[in-house]
Amino acid sequence: MGAGGKGVQLPYKLYTIGTSGERYAGEKETLGLKDPDLGGASIAIEVDLMTRKARFFPYDMSEGHWPLVLPDGRLFVTSRFKDQATFLSPDGEVLKAFRLKQFDGLNFGGHSIYDAKHDRIISTVTSPIYGDDAKGFVCVTDAKTMDLVGMMPIKGTNNSHELRFLPKGDGIVVTGYGKHGNYQDTMDIVKSGWNFLSVENSVLSVLDLVSLEVLRQYPSPNKYPMGHMDVDSDGNVYIEQQRSLAYDTSRIPVDADGKNKDEDGYGRMTWEILNKLVEGYEKEIGGKRKWPLHISESPKRGMTTPTSILKINAYTGATEELWQDPHNHRYVQSIAYHPDLKAIFAVSRHSDALMVFPTDGSKPFGRSSLEFGIYGVRCVRLPRDAVYRHAEPL
Repeated sequence: MGAGGKGVQLPYKLYTIGTSGERYAGEKETLGLKDPDLGGASIAIEVDLMTRKARFFPYDMSEGHWPLVLPDGRLFVTSRFKDQATFLSPDGEVLKAFRLKQFDGLNFGGHSIYDAKHDRIISTVTSPIYGDDAKGFVCVTDAKTMDLVGMMPIKGTNNSHELRFLPKGDGIVVTGYGKHGNYQDTMDIVKSGWNFLSVENSVLSVLDLVSLEVLRQYPSPNKYPMGHMDVDSDGNVYIEQQRSLAYDTSRIPVDADGKNKDEDGYGRMTWEILNKLVEGYEKEIGGKRKWPLHISESPKRGMTTPTSILKINAYTGATEELWQDPHNHRYVQSIAYHPDLKAIFAVSRHSDALMVFPTDGSKPFGRSSLEFGIYGVRCVRLPRDAVYRHAEPL
């Protein structure tokens, strides 16, 4: 198969962001990183989809989360639940980094969009997840000067995460994970130790494009967070939600020698313990679990169970919960709309399921990514409203 696959040319570059790990552990001096512990750094990876060659751009910032590609090729990256933002040149050089020092206690929410009309970057900012001040925020960065120039609160929610332009060019929609409520008041399962976690202030906010003031808000019809999303041509917002099942970690048995303790002194989750807990959970709900397990999300947070895709019209507030197949996944990780295909595409955490929701009202359906030679998928993004940097010709 050729570089583009079956003769299809892909003259684009793809960017991902993550922590650097140990790949450059012996090169911190030549990289010029200030942080002596490279494990706290992030790395941008540029993949040329034509040649399949990759370039690695490590930089001094923890928890890099979302790369925004600007028209001139620069990358703008914010940290997730940290207060730093960084501009990178097209060759990975750090042009400027700044923190939200004047906004004590606020952190970036992870995602940004570029407002071409006003040459500015709009990013989500969060108050602490467990904080009492239930406000999310968006901040504005001047793309030319690379300076932070404004901060706007979003009333009635916190933990703002993803944002998109509306199709009419008259506003922006922002999702808010909300904050965890006191789930002791909403226990569904008590005697086995399993509890459904609820959230408060999970709201979709519609902001004015220029002033960024709140125009409308639509609360979640359930007590689940609102996370990743996309918007179709009619202003319908398709949002992933999560329903978390928490198990009191103090109930997890600890080895007599203490080797099974986690950093907080509780029992550390293992596959053996997890499977036993699942047996107890299934007994309580009177049915079999139909979604995959993954141990990485079991300690403290417990498991996440499948929920529907939430569809909210940003202009009317009309709300609908759409089909999902709980056999193939737990919760949706990424959503993308394609105007030509007239469909919403969704992929899920630790899953091989690609779900398709036609926007003409046709019946949704699912495909296994194994059909495309891919073991599992976590993210989907389609060429729409984005800036792509063309690769150099071969």
